[in-house]
Amino acid sequence: MGLPLAGLALFLVLFRWDWLIPIVEAQASARLGRPVTLQHLHVKLGRTITVTAEELRVGNPAGFQDDPPLARLPRAEVDVALAPLLRGAVVIPAVTLDQPQVELVGRPDGSTNYAFDAAGPPGRAPRAVVRSLAPCASATARSTPPSPG
Repeated sequence: MGLPLAGLALFLVLFRWDWLIPIVEAQASARLGRPVTLQHLHVKLGRTITVTAEELRVGNPAGFQDDPPLARLPRAEVDVALAPLLRGAVVIPAVTLDQPQVELVGRPDGSTNYAFDAAGPPGRAPRAVVRSLAPCASATARSTPPSPG
C-alpha cells in the first residue's frame, strides 16, 4: 500500500497542468467552432476545484480577421464544486475574469463574430449540465459594440 501511495504522491508533485493545454485547446476550439489558445493552465484540487487559464484567447470564426480576436483574457478563473461534479452536475460558485477584452463585430450582411452554434453536432447530448452559475466578477472590462450598418 505504501508504494502505490508514494507513486501517486510523486506523480502529483511532478505533474504539470500545462501538459494538458493542447487537449484543452483542441476541445474548446472544436466546441466553439473557432481557435482557442492559452499559455498556462493551473488547477487546484479540493472540495472546490479552481481552474485558472492565463493568456486565454478566443479567435474569430472563419471569414473574419484574426486580429483583434473575439475575446482576450489575461486571466480567467472558474471554481467548480467537486461533490455535484461527481454526480454529473456542474455547479460553478465563482467565475473571475481579469481585464477581459471582447471585440464584437457585425457586418452589413448580418454575419457576426459572436454567433455560436449552441446546438452543436446533431445527436450529441452534453456530458454535464450546468445547474448553478454564480455571478461573474471582473476587475476591469472593455467591450467594443458592433459598428452600425
